[in-house]
Amino acid sequence: MTRRGVSVMFDGVLYACWNLDPKTAKLDKRQDLARTYFDCRDGTCKDSGNEVVSYDGKSRVRLDSAHVTLSVEPRSGGAGRGLDAPPEFANAELVRGEMTAVGRAIVMTGDKDTYVLDDTTGSVIATVPGRIVQVLDDGHVLIGSEVIADDDTPAIVHATIIDLAKHTATAVKPSEGALLRAVYFGGKAYAIAGTRLLELDPKTLAVTGHHALAMCP
Repeated sequence: MTRRGVSVMFDGVLYACWNLDPKTAKLDKRQDLARTYFDCRDGTCKDSGNEVVSYDGKSRVRLDSAHVTLSVEPRSGGAGRGLDAPPEFANAELVRGEMTAVGRAIVMTGDKDTYVLDDTTGSVIATVPGRIVQVLDDGHVLIGSEVIADDDTPAIVHATIIDLAKHTATAVKPSEGALLRAVYFGGKAYAIAGTRLLELDPKTLAVTGHHALAMCP
């Protein structure tokens, strides 16, 4: 997250001591902890939130808010395609995180609701209350509303998981909230809560186990 006159930075990577290879479990100590100050974390982003690179890195999506249209263009070159954007985004100036392109879908955060669009037809897959968007993997996103838990950890409540391939929406009420930075990996689900790594049920995001996290020396 980029500072927007609220806090200096909210960046999970900043606090990571190690790079972890998920295939071998090899740990390498990070050497770039200071990079975040220069990587758009000082509130002076050069890129507009109206233009994003897709989750897989293959496409670039632009919102023309004056004409209320979207363009999807291959980054490797070639013909793109145009789509209609939801009327709510007329003359909108999006900030970082308010538009995400993932799994053949475009996720756009409005004033109250979040829209999930098919990136080929522009049709609305789902309209979900809430402004928090969490990419679980390249085929699923979590949308919900944020609260602060008892341990001061930001958490998502009233959450909905969108299956981007099946175009289905499933409401979840996890026991500790569907926490920020939840991910799917290897058929399982995980999240960070304070200094704990939580194991989650992939379907309900209920906590099934947890592990203590080491702090940076």
